[in-house]
Parts: sequence; structure tokens; C-alpha cells
Amino acid sequence: VYTLDEETEKLAGKSGTYYTNVEKDLIITETNVDTLEFIEIICSLNGKLRTLVEGKDYIVYESGTEIGWKQYQYQILKQNFAEDGHYTITIYSEDRAKNVSDNQSKGKSLSFAVDKSVPSVVISGVEQEGRYRENSREILLDVQDNLAIKELTVVLNGEVTVYDAETINASKGKLSTIVKGENTWQTLRI
Repeated sequence: VYTLDEETEKLAGKSGTYYTNVEKDLIITETNVDTLEFIEIICSLNGKLRTLVEGKDYIVYESGTEIGWKQYQYQILKQNFAEDGHYTITIYSEDRAKNVSDNQSKGKSLSFAVDKSVPSVVISGVEQEGRYRENSREILLDVQDNLAIKELTVVLNGEVTVYDAETINASKGKLSTIVKGENTWQTLRI
């Protein structure tokens, strides 16, 4: 049986995938009737697998008695999650009776994303305090993020337009808006 501590459970999210902008230690407890003879923890970052090293990447705390249930608490250190990206943690173990177990098959999937980078917006077609003698002008927006953008809000002279993730993804982050000419200063905020 695998259980996640409260903070790790929040990170995993009810849907199975969530994100954080601050890497944290993960705490997972495995309860087994028998003594474990083999433990392997694999960390996937954007599909690239890496076997973690005990004592360097994670710490195991053992409890229980020879004749009772055994518990193995795995503290996976936050330094393993320093890079932005999608992570999946798989704990594989084998006990003395040669029973094999892993957290994925036991319904305790641990997948999440680390995103410490802010999105970028490049605006072309207008400049700060630019003056243009046109009836209308097309403004191009190039919105990018290392993982995903939930929404983009464009405020033109107080009028709000919201682009959702589906619209942003469909256009690959390249959006445009037409601004009508005015005889006064216009304010654009992204």
C-alpha cells in the first residue's frame, strides 16, 4: 500500500497532474507485510528516465518489526525537481516473498509539473508612445511559455478580451487584434 503525505498529495492533485513553481521534497510511504529486498525509484523528466540514488537523491526511513507490518518512508529530495518540466515518479519494490509492487499499478500515480519560468509576450505592430496615422492597425501577439498558458487577457482602452488555452494552443501562441484609429492616446495592456 502506498500513501502520500499531505503536501505530496496536493502536488499530485486530484486529477493526477498538477504544477508547482517551487520544488519540494516528496514523501511517500510504502506499507508491506514483508521486508523489502529491492527498491528502485525512477524519475521521469519530460519522458527522460533517471534512476535515483539512495542517500543522494532520496532517503528511506524504515519502521516496523520482524513479525509485523513494515513501513518504508521515501523522502525524495527537492533538488531532483530543479528543472522546469513534467515529472513522473515510479517506486518499484520487491519483498522477501518475491512479490513485486509499484506505486503506479497501486493507484498512487505521482505526476506533476514544475514551472518557475514566466510566460513571454512579444508585441509587434505598435511601440510605447507610438503615433500612427491609420484608420486601423493590426497588432500581433506572440505568447509563449515553457509548459502551457491557461489564458491571455488583452485590455484595449478598458475593453477586455480573454483568450483561453484552447485558442492559444490552436494558434501556437500567435494572435492578432485590430485596433481602430482614434484621435486620443490608446492604452493596450497584455
